[in-house]
Amino acid sequence: MLTAAAEATADTLADAGHRVLALAERHAETLVERLHALEDDLHLLGLVAIADPPRPEVADAVASCRNAGITP
Repeated sequence: MLTAAAEATADTLADAGHRVLALAERHAETLVERLHALEDDLHLLGLVAIADPPRPEVADAVASCRNAGITP
């Protein structure tokens, strides 16, 4: 689970238009232990923000969807 500070940072980055990935690790002694608790006791390593600006053709694609009765 993200700390409050990490979650706030992730929200800020997302609000700025970035895709945000949280990287974490967990140490386990055995493969079975790892498989039974994949998302337990994770240690946050950091956040990665990826700029993903809309492509120029997006406006036309959204307009085509709306003309077809689809709400994007």
